[in-house]
Amino acid sequence: MRLSSTELPINVGLIVMYWSTSGTLFPFLLTRIIHGAIGALLALYLLGRSLRIAFVGSTKFDHVSLRGRLALDIALSISCFAIISGSLAVLYLLNELSLSSLLTLLTIGPILVGIARKQLPRRPAFRMLLPDAPVIGVALFGLSVAFVFREGFVWPSMPGWDIYVHLGVSNWIFAHNGSNTVFATGNSFLGYPYLFHILLASISYVLGCSPYDVLWAGSFFAIPSYGLLVYALAAFLTQSRVQSAFAGTLAMSISGGDSLLGPQYFFPSTAFILLFLLCLAAIAESPLRGLAQTILSATLLVTCYVVYFYTLFLSLGPLIVVLAKRSPNSFLGHWGKLVIVATFGASIVLTYAGSLLLSLGDLSESLKVTLLMTAYPIVLWLSIGAGGLIILIRLFFKRVPGYFDHLILGYVAIVLALYLLPVQFSYRAELMLRPFAAILASYSMVAMTWITTYTRANGVDLARVLKTARFPAKVSVFLLLAISVALVVQPYFAYGQQIPSYSNLSNDEYQAATWLVQHTPHGGYVLTDPSTGFVIRGLTLLNSSTAFIIRGHTPSPANYASLAVVIYRIFYTQNATEIPTDMAQLPQRPDFVVITTRTVSWVAVGGVNSTYYAPTSDNIESFAGLPKFSSSMFSLAASWQTVRIYQLT
Repeated sequence: MRLSSTELPINVGLIVMYWSTSGTLFPFLLTRIIHGAIGALLALYLLGRSLRIAFVGSTKFDHVSLRGRLALDIALSISCFAIISGSLAVLYLLNELSLSSLLTLLTIGPILVGIARKQLPRRPAFRMLLPDAPVIGVALFGLSVAFVFREGFVWPSMPGWDIYVHLGVSNWIFAHNGSNTVFATGNSFLGYPYLFHILLASISYVLGCSPYDVLWAGSFFAIPSYGLLVYALAAFLTQSRVQSAFAGTLAMSISGGDSLLGPQYFFPSTAFILLFLLCLAAIAESPLRGLAQTILSATLLVTCYVVYFYTLFLSLGPLIVVLAKRSPNSFLGHWGKLVIVATFGASIVLTYAGSLLLSLGDLSESLKVTLLMTAYPIVLWLSIGAGGLIILIRLFFKRVPGYFDHLILGYVAIVLALYLLPVQFSYRAELMLRPFAAILASYSMVAMTWITTYTRANGVDLARVLKTARFPAKVSVFLLLAISVALVVQPYFAYGQQIPSYSNLSNDEYQAATWLVQHTPHGGYVLTDPSTGFVIRGLTLLNSSTAFIIRGHTPSPANYASLAVVIYRIFYTQNATEIPTDMAQLPQRPDFVVITTRTVSWVAVGGVNSTYYAPTSDNIESFAGLPKFSSSMFSLAASWQTVRIYQLT
């Protein structure tokens, strides 16, 4: 895509609107929506596009598909955004003014360079950005899945305990304008990467909202983006838009739960797989060669690994698949089978060795199988098996000139084997299984087309076949697609209906957290149960219960088991005279005591050994310790239907 004189006012106009909407020209809600949309456009598209036009050369992209240009533009934007955000965070200069100023300068600068180089397009810009029907279908399906999944999560409800860890660190960076560490300090061999939290804080500045808003809305952009990225990668590998739409739809339909979260939450693992698929699409479609392509690929991939490095070794296989498909006449295409075998073997060995180095927990084999069968229904396994069988048949009859589809089959088998290995954290291999299992399952569409149209399955373009096929053939193909998706997506919907009560945040808790932010002194301490304390730490940056913030990091509440015993005794005992003795064992004098329905359930049902406990009842009056906190030692500071805040007198 080249820059035209008509595009300059468009780009500059977007930037001007980005600045103007931060004022009071519009009502607050409309301003926030427009500000966020334009800010996201500026951060995720215009920056990378301007860099590509100015420094890569637009003539190289005349024959590149729309998905290729978009993938490269967005990938460049995110990498540049990560470098800017990380640099500002280390210098404690990460704020709305500095970030917006740099993004604006880095967007306008390359535009001016492009004008000076007289790079004019041959086609109108907006016409080049119009998506085709399969892309629109995949995006709409992803949004529908997100809405159904989040139906029970009315604002500000947010499921998942881990969300409050990421929220706490992101809020700390947001509040302190940066952080001097990208990696956490801990006992593990490698600290947890914190670039994700820096990026989350930066995105919050750009969108003009809090990190919690971004995390809460994660399902609505992560699920459709995931499907579109799988579609883009499958379109490059299969050269069939219909088959790719099937792959993208299946990828979004694979349900998550517990340890296998998938794209329904915006976590570091989710951010990694989205970035990685984006980088694969950008690398695959890039017209660059030689050193320029190597530098581009290295820059994009390093950004992925700094966000989340646990699947570093598993990423070698997909890169080989993309390179084999991208350059069939290269050394890898002609003589690289030994290299491919060595790469897949190295992935297995390095993943096994890396898993042993991580001091993390593991799941039992039976639980791994249970999770896998829950996330991947029988219908999906049948589609995966059918796709693998088709690839083997094509290999046996040598009907395919390339072998990249055989690499997909081999990679899925390897990742599945790694998932079942009895080593620590091997179940994280499932993160890389989803997109390629969906692509492998999409080959069952080729089988259906083969049967219904009596054509061979070698290189069949489903879109082309459907144009010439008779009506029964077209109906059978789309009927297979509809039935498969309907059956596969059911567990996903069921999970969304079952999970709302788990670690959910109520409106009362959200309002109480807002009150605590306004009334608790800097460095204060809130006494409550471990579950509520975990939530309060993430929302308010306050040390609470067994949840602490130490130099911007959030150690696990499980590290303070002895403190949990003391806190349990304070809430459990009916003798108010024992409270001063127990209070003296706390790390500091609490500024407030918070009692929620989580506290009631923890004391009555969960017990001291339950670190995270969701409320089992909305009746806070059933708490036997309320009269104790109504004594002269406490005064009621604030109250909601399911939350009480007391202050020591």
